[in-house]
Amino acid sequence: MNDNDVAIVSVSCRFPDADTPEEFWQNLVDGKCSVRDLDDDYLRNRGVSNEDLSNTDYIKKSIIVDDIDRFDADFFGFTPREAQLLDPQQRIFLEVCWEALERAGTIPSKLDDSIGVFAGASFNTYLINCLQYLKEDRPDLLSKLGGFQSLIHSDKDFIATRTSFKLNLRGPSFTIQSACSTSLLAVHQACQALLNYECDMALAGGASLSVPQNLGYFHQEGMIFSPDGYCRAFDKDAEGTIVGNGVGVVLLKRAVDALDDKDPILAVIKGSAVNNDGSSKVGFTAPSKLGQSEVIEEALGVAEIDPETISYVEAHGTGTTMGDPIEVAALTRAYNTDKKQFCALGSVKTNIGHLDAAAGVAGLIKVALMLQNKKYVPSLHYKAANEKISFKDSPFYVIDNTAPWPEGGSIPRRAAISAFGIGGTNVHLVLEESISQENQHSEKTLEPIFIPVSAKTPASLSGSVRKLKEYLQANSHLSLYDVAHTLHKGRETYPVRNGYVCSSTPEFIELLSSGSAGGYSECTENPYLVMVFSGQGSQYLSMFSGLYNRFSVFQQVFDTCDIYLKQKYQIDIKAIIYSSQEDVELLARTDNAQLALFCVQYSLAKQLQDVGVTPDVVLGHSIGEYAAACLCGVMNLESALDLVFWRGKLMSQMKSGAMLSVVGNPEQFLLPSGVNVSAINGPENFVVSGTGDAISAYMSLLEGQGIECRLLKTSHAYHSPMMNDAARMFSDKCSNIHFSPSSIPFVSSMEGNFVDEKFSFNPEYWANQIVNPVKFNSAIESIIDRYLSNTKKGSKSKLIIMEVGPGKQLTSIINRLAKIQNTVAFSCSRSPKNSVDDDRVFLDALKNLWVNGVDISWEKLSSSVSSYGRRVVLPTYAFERNSYWLGDIEDASPSGKVNEQFDLDNYHFQSAVNSRPNLDVDYISPSSEVEITLAEIWQENLGINKIGIDDIFFELGGDSLQATQVVSAVNGLFSIKIKTADLRAHPTIRTLASVIENRTLDYVSSLSEEETVRLLAEMG
Repeated sequence: MNDNDVAIVSVSCRFPDADTPEEFWQNLVDGKCSVRDLDDDYLRNRGVSNEDLSNTDYIKKSIIVDDIDRFDADFFGFTPREAQLLDPQQRIFLEVCWEALERAGTIPSKLDDSIGVFAGASFNTYLINCLQYLKEDRPDLLSKLGGFQSLIHSDKDFIATRTSFKLNLRGPSFTIQSACSTSLLAVHQACQALLNYECDMALAGGASLSVPQNLGYFHQEGMIFSPDGYCRAFDKDAEGTIVGNGVGVVLLKRAVDALDDKDPILAVIKGSAVNNDGSSKVGFTAPSKLGQSEVIEEALGVAEIDPETISYVEAHGTGTTMGDPIEVAALTRAYNTDKKQFCALGSVKTNIGHLDAAAGVAGLIKVALMLQNKKYVPSLHYKAANEKISFKDSPFYVIDNTAPWPEGGSIPRRAAISAFGIGGTNVHLVLEESISQENQHSEKTLEPIFIPVSAKTPASLSGSVRKLKEYLQANSHLSLYDVAHTLHKGRETYPVRNGYVCSSTPEFIELLSSGSAGGYSECTENPYLVMVFSGQGSQYLSMFSGLYNRFSVFQQVFDTCDIYLKQKYQIDIKAIIYSSQEDVELLARTDNAQLALFCVQYSLAKQLQDVGVTPDVVLGHSIGEYAAACLCGVMNLESALDLVFWRGKLMSQMKSGAMLSVVGNPEQFLLPSGVNVSAINGPENFVVSGTGDAISAYMSLLEGQGIECRLLKTSHAYHSPMMNDAARMFSDKCSNIHFSPSSIPFVSSMEGNFVDEKFSFNPEYWANQIVNPVKFNSAIESIIDRYLSNTKKGSKSKLIIMEVGPGKQLTSIINRLAKIQNTVAFSCSRSPKNSVDDDRVFLDALKNLWVNGVDISWEKLSSSVSSYGRRVVLPTYAFERNSYWLGDIEDASPSGKVNEQFDLDNYHFQSAVNSRPNLDVDYISPSSEVEITLAEIWQENLGINKIGIDDIFFELGGDSLQATQVVSAVNGLFSIKIKTADLRAHPTIRTLASVIENRTLDYVSSLSEEETVRLLAEMG
C-alpha cells in the first residue's frame, strides 16, 4: 500500500431482497434476480385501468425495497411528525450510515477523527405523493405543516448535512448530483477529501427510492426501459434496463491509517477519476466513447496500475442497445493489450435494476465483496453477445457463473468500476484486494473479560442480543478478543444495558443463548453509588487472590501495605492471607483479621478508583470504617495501618467473650444483665454480646421461646463494655494521628447517620467506635432517606450499594431489608465456599455497576483485549422501527404485503401517530379550555398523542422550527399574541396556558366598554 491508497473499511446497504451486505452477497452468489411480478388484480386495486393492463407495452414488474415506511425516529431524535415528512431516501440513508460506522467499529463519540459525508439522492417522489394526498384528503394539514419545514425535510440538498447533524459528524459534508454517476462521484470526492487531509474518514454513497415502488411502467421503443422488465447487459436480446430501488454507503479511510488502527479492510481504492463528455456525442443524454475511455485511462494512470493486471470490471451495464456497445468500446480502448479476454465483465443492474443516484455505490459494494471473498459472481440473463460487441477481440468476457477468483501470483486481485451519468459525468475507480489481517493471537488460556451490549430501548436490546447470538453461531471462529474490542470501542453506550463475563467465544454464545440474554437494566445518567466496607468475620484464606494475581493496582497497593507492616511490626500479612499452609486460625485471630480486612478492602477500593469507580457515599461496618476513612482522606495509609494494628492488638488482649445473632426487633427484647446490643444490622436482625456464660444462658432462653438465634464464631465481645479498656488505650494511640474531614460523604455506622462535612474524626470517635454498637440498619436507612425519599414518583434515580470486601454478608443483610424501590445491592467477592475465579466475580460486579449507569474504564482491566483485539464486522444496532407515512401505505410496501398497523379499508391519516414517550413527569391531562387547545396544537405539530400539561415541549422532541409553528397556531386562535421566546421560557402546557390566560385578562381589562361589547358579540 502507498500513501495515496484509500481503504474501504465497511459497507452498508438496503437493496432489494437484502437488508445487509451479507444478504446482498448471498443473492449475488446465488445469481438472484430481484424483479417481482405484479398480478392484474393487485394492479387494478392500485388504480391501474383495465385499458393499461391490457396494453402490451405496460410492463407488470417492479424491483422493491421492503418496508421503506418504517423508521426508528426515536433513535435519530425525530418527532413522529418530522419522520412523516422526511423523505424515505434520507431516513434509510441515515440508518445505513450508522450501520456503516458500526460495521467498521467506528463511533464518532469515541473518536477525535473528522468524518465527512458525501452523498446524493434521486428526485423525491415521496413528496409528490404526499402533496397529492394532502391536497385531496387533508388540505387542513397541508397549511399547518408549513412550507419551510416541508422543504427542509423533503429536499435532497440536505441528505449529507442532515446526516452530519444527526450523527454529529464534523468533516466536510455536501450533496453531490450527477444523475446515474452520483454515488460513485461521491466516492471519488470522498477519496480526494481524505488524500487532501480534509477529513480522517468519509461516508460516501447514495439513495434512490421511488414512490410508489410497486407499480409497473410503460415501455417505449428506443428508450432506456426494458420491454420485459429484465436488464440483460451485453446480451444480444438486451433492450434496456428497469428502475431499481436501494441505498448504499461505503466508509472510507486512508489505507495507511486503517492498517495502523487495525481496521477491517474489504478492499483498497488505488485511484479514481472523473470527467465529462462535453459535446463529443450525438446528444445530451447519449453516452460518449471518447469521454468514457478518457476517464478510464486517467483513473488507471492515477492508480499507476497496468490494465492487464485488472481481472474484473463492474460495468455501468444498463443493457441498452446504444449504451452497452459504446461502453465496451471505451473499455477496450483503455484496457487494450495484446492479451485477449483476460478480464471478466459484469453488471449489478442485472440483479437489482438501475438504482439511479445509488447505482454506482451498489456496483462498488458488489466489487468490494467480490475482492473480500475472492470470488466472481454472475452477471445475469447473458446468453450471447450483443451483435455490436466483439468480445473475442477485446480484453473482456462476460462472467455468467459463480466461480473462484484465481490468484495472480505476486500480483494482488484487482478490479475496476464505471458509472456514467446522463449529462455526461463519468467516473472510474480502480480497486485492489486488501491484505489479510487475521488475529493470530492464541486464546487457549484467555482470562475472563467483560463484553457490553446496550440499546436505547428494551426491544432494541433484545434484538441486538439475538442478532449477535445468531451471527456468532454462524461465525464461531471469531476471536473473543476481537469481539470484545469491537463491542467496547465500536459501539455507542446506551441506557438499556446488559453485559457478559466470559473467557471464550463458545461461552459467550452460550450466555447470549441463555436466560440472561433477556435480562437488562435501564440505567440512569447519575446513579448514586454507595461503597459499603465489610466488618470482621467476613475474612477467609486466599481472599481476592485472583485480583492480586491479575490486576496491577490491587497488587501494588496490597504490596505497599505488606511491606509497611513487615518493616514496622514484623507482620507478614501476605503470608497470613495467601499462605499455602492455609492456617485458618492464624487469619481468624482478631489482630490479623482486622489487618487483613483493611489491606484487601483498601486495595480493592483503589483498584475500583483506577477504573473510574468513585463512590458518592461510603459506609463501613465496624473495622470497615478504616478502609472507608482512608479512601476519603480522613487519614493517610500509614496512619490507617498503624491504627488498625493497634486496634486489633488491644482488642485481642481483652477478656474473652461471645456474640449471638438474633432474629427480631431489638426494641421488643428485654436484655438480661451482662448482655448488650453490639450491632443492629436490620429491622429484624441484631447481635448481642457478653461473657460466654451470659450469652450461653441467653441463647437457651431464646431457643426455649422459639426465637431464632445463632452463636457467632468469635473470641471476644466486640462493641460492648467489655472493650472499654481497649478503647481507653486506643485513644492514646490516636492522639498523634492527623485526621481530616472526609472528602466524600461519610455515613458513620456508630452514629447511624451522615457525619457533618466538616466533622473532625478525633481520637474520641475512634475509641468509642470500639465500644459502641454498630447501627448498620440506621446507616442504610439514612442513605435511602437522603438519596431516594425526596425523588418524584416515576423518577429514574437509582441507588447502587456495593459491598467492598470479602464475602457477601452485608449484601445479604441489605437485600433482606424491606424492598427498596430503585435500589440494587451486590458484592465484589465470592463466598469462601464458592470456587469461581475472583476476577470473574469482580468483573461481574463491575458489570452490575455498568448496567446501572456507572462508567467503567474497561481498557484498564483487559490489557489483552486492548493489545491484541481488532475491529471486526459484527451485527449492527437493532432499530425499533415504526411506520411513518403520509398517503397510501401500499405505496411503501410490496405487492400483497402491508404493515400490520394499517387497515387499508378504514385507513385515515391521524394527526398524532405516536403515544407519549417515557418522561420523568407523570401524565396530567389538560382541563381548562386553554390547556385543551394547547394540547391539540402540540399534538398536531409533534405527532404525539396524549400530551400532559407538565410535559416539556423540547423533551417531547420539539425544536425551534416547530416552536415557531406552535406560536403561529396559538396566535391564530387567541386574541393575544405570544412569541417563541414565551414558549422557551414557559415550555409546558400548564405554564404557557397561564401566560395566555393572564395576557387575555390584561387585554380584556384594557378594552373600552364599547370594545368589550363588540368582542363578546363576536364570541357569540
